[in-house]
Amino acid sequence: MTNDTQYHKFEAAGLGRAPFRFVGHEHRTYQACPGAPIQVGGSCDYCGTGISDFYWIQDADGKRFKVGCECVKKLGDKGLVKQVAEAKRKVDREKRHARERVRLDELDALLDEGGIEAELLEHPHPMADSGAFFASLTLLDWVGYMMQNAGTSGRLRVLTKLRKVRKAARQ
Repeated sequence: MTNDTQYHKFEAAGLGRAPFRFVGHEHRTYQACPGAPIQVGGSCDYCGTGISDFYWIQDADGKRFKVGCECVKKLGDKGLVKQVAEAKRKVDREKRHARERVRLDELDALLDEGGIEAELLEHPHPMADSGAFFASLTLLDWVGYMMQNAGTSGRLRVLTKLRKVRKAARQ
């Protein structure tokens, strides 16, 4: 007697035959014309929800299909969940670094502007209230220190501070 019971949700959905394995990630979006909103690039083959991050899965016969990361989480297939979670972390990290790069480029552009140094000399060091040492320093000293010694998050704090200084100067 054979057991025809399907034990994997992807099998039950007709997406293929177990075992399944993660084979790649793709980010896809769609824009009808310039100026139109950017939309998701496709839909999950399992649930039909619109997705822009495709996690490609391959079945035992080599058939490939795309799903969103949330559908993989619902399966209970620990191996597949782990593989997709790892890929998602990598994709999220790459997206975060790209966003940070844009902001760091903005910081570089602000620091290259003429007159910024004179403007920063007019403002006290952010820790001027902390003691005599910092009271004698300026915002320019802080920016110089941060740009030389801080990592990405510290440099992004510098950008935030410079934006506030610029905004206050325009008012």
